[in-house]
Amino acid sequence: MESTPILYQDVVDGILAIAELTKAPTNKSTCYICSREYGSMGSGIEINLDLLSQLPGAFRKTFIEHTVEPVRTSCGHMFCIFCLGVWFKNESACTCPMCRHPLHLPYNLERENTDDGRPEVGIEGLSISLNVSTPLAAELYRIVRMETRELLLTSEEMPFKWNAEAMLHDLPVIMVSIARRFYYQSLKLQGSVPKDLFFMRRHSAVRHFIEWDNSHNLKFFERTDAPLAGHEHAFALYKILCERIKDLEAVMGDDVGRCSNWEGPARTLMYKVVHEYMPEADGGVGGARWRAYISCVIKVLFVWQAYCERAHMLIRSAQWPTLDDW
Repeated sequence: MESTPILYQDVVDGILAIAELTKAPTNKSTCYICSREYGSMGSGIEINLDLLSQLPGAFRKTFIEHTVEPVRTSCGHMFCIFCLGVWFKNESACTCPMCRHPLHLPYNLERENTDDGRPEVGIEGLSISLNVSTPLAAELYRIVRMETRELLLTSEEMPFKWNAEAMLHDLPVIMVSIARRFYYQSLKLQGSVPKDLFFMRRHSAVRHFIEWDNSHNLKFFERTDAPLAGHEHAFALYKILCERIKDLEAVMGDDVGRCSNWEGPARTLMYKVVHEYMPEADGGVGGARWRAYISCVIKVLFVWQAYCERAHMLIRSAQWPTLDDW
């Protein structure tokens, strides 16, 4: 273990995609492989980040928190995240250390790489590719990299464009991402909720055209650590929201579908879903928690469209500064 003192964020994300973060049983509080107590950091994880950043090759974000938390594989065996990550040995496939059941990390899934992990490289890349100034590229980079948590905390007024294909593309990802947050919060584990998984990405904020694949629906993204999204009421919610998104596109906003602010339509849709379309639903988690889930899903869906609209407006203002905003 001492020979591999770090894990990278993409490896941890891959592990969390195939193994369920769980609680250690009272009769087994240590990892089967390293014998460290679950929840501890362990001396082998200390690293020199300054030295690491000077190494040649692509820079990958290091993951040094909560790596001794227990996870349960699909075959039912429990290890700490750190040991399971080391067990893969930088490969996308291995077998369970106990029963030899095949384990595969989802590295074959498409990942949108706009940089090598360092903000300055990503900002420079956006500046060159979009032909915009460095300060504007920095703002675009901030939008592109936004996590679900940041969208949930947004309260400012922002216009957004009712883009049905983009919203339909994002909806199942958002529903599962929110359900995943609810799940980890319910565990009440020490530390914060894990970040969004790299392969579950909303549509790009700087891309104008979205190709929505209706096979990538809620069922496609079903996960054991997002049980709320797998409930029958969640599937009913998904169907209702898809229908409303398509039906309302022609009547929402101005002549190009731009709404003055995201909050009004979000509140209206939330009210109709809760009180008109699904008045008896509770998602199996109780009425209050179910309503909170719906509110979070709709807010993130609309707020992300608002940030995307802001990104498009910034790009247009830089590339065509003499044109009126349209």
